[in-house]
Amino acid sequence: EFQQILRKLAKKNNFNKTQQHLYSFLLGYEHTFNGRFDKAEAQFRELLVSDASKLIKFRANYTLVHVYAAKKMWFEGLAAIDANIKLVSAIKSSDHYQAHLVATAIFYKRMKQYDLSLHYIKELSAQALSPQLDCIAKQLAIESRFRLKQLARNDPAISTALNHCEKI
Repeated sequence: EFQQILRKLAKKNNFNKTQQHLYSFLLGYEHTFNGRFDKAEAQFRELLVSDASKLIKFRANYTLVHVYAAKKMWFEGLAAIDANIKLVSAIKSSDHYQAHLVATAIFYKRMKQYDLSLHYIKELSAQALSPQLDCIAKQLAIESRFRLKQLARNDPAISTALNHCEKI
């Protein structure tokens, strides 16, 4: 359905500048979602050097973090995280701030930097989260704690997370 909407939008192509930037972001997101990471990276990098809003650049950067994690491009991912840390004070959307924290936690987990992943998960968990995002945060925390050997087999956090996620 998402791809059909993008195709319909492409036919219209009468966007103002703000709409064009958002459409470009959505194209990059679609490439990311479908595993076309090189195309996604090019799309997002183009947005980052454009005159797009800080929010669109922030979104492009945290989605690039996912791309770099998938491609194991650690240096580039760290640079994107750093760029977003510098932008975060200008971002008023808690949803996008939370998405940035998730991307950062996942990136560090993929790097096997579980302490850093837990740091961002704790920052995320301090937010008012949707039930779905809370489920993701709990899963990421359990995995990182497991890798750090901080999780016993019968740790109540495991059943708490499973019960929470099953409910939603």
